[in-house]
Amino acid sequence: MTIKTKPKLYIKNSSEKIIKEGYKYLSTPYRLGAKPFQTNEFDCSSFIQFLYGQLRILLPRTSREQSLLGEKIEKKQLKRGDLLFFTNRKGYRKKGINRVAHIAIFLGDNKMLHSCRYKGVTVSEFTEIINENKQRRWIDYYLFAKRLPDYYEYIMGDNNNEGLARSQSYR
Repeated sequence: MTIKTKPKLYIKNSSEKIIKEGYKYLSTPYRLGAKPFQTNEFDCSSFIQFLYGQLRILLPRTSREQSLLGEKIEKKQLKRGDLLFFTNRKGYRKKGINRVAHIAIFLGDNKMLHSCRYKGVTVSEFTEIINENKQRRWIDYYLFAKRLPDYYEYIMGDNNNEGLARSQSYR
């Protein structure tokens, strides 16, 4: 009798690998609705999807869908690599995930890595003014943060030795 066990794949410091990869794309132009998995332009969620995809971690395409993953983190517990979610003027009064309009990666020291329409891929401070008319800052639009697990399970295919890396947070 043979007992089959699922092999495990551990990705150590995946957040640092994602951040390092993200820095390679600084100044890449922003385009709302950018096509997934290409590097000549990004919107905020295609940028995050692409970076995680480089580690073969498949994330949904939109920031709203991405906001459903992981464990919610209090602002005072933020760690480098956590995902930050923001609203905008239009989403401010909406409910649930419909409020989510932007995603970024926390870098520490009140900084984040993201793709935004004003600068493309950039590092911004939470206190940076993004709405000159109303003197609004990123922190004024902050909703919540999520942490994705550093552990991923390697799922074996039924008929071959190929697998798919999948985050535990999908369960």
